[in-house]
Amino acid sequence: MLEIVRLPVPPGTEGEVAAFLEASPYFGQQGLLAHRILVGEQDPEIALVLEWASHDAGRAAITSDIGRTFLAGLQERLAGAPQITYYEPR
Repeated sequence: MLEIVRLPVPPGTEGEVAAFLEASPYFGQQGLLAHRILVGEQDPEIALVLEWASHDAGRAAITSDIGRTFLAGLQERLAGAPQITYYEPR
């Protein structure tokens, strides 16, 4: 399952937020097969592309202690609500 998360960030903080993401143990959780952190070229936005082994793996990761700590730290750095879209491979 692919999860794409668009994160609006305050202008000029893209590097700081990307560094926070890159240092997070959240991306080392079981069930996460691959991830990419993308920084918007025109809008103050970061996109996460997460490939999970299953929907259950993604839910388990975000509700874990690591996931809750990750969300709390991330929310402090955002300029609005994230947009999350899920995709199934064909």
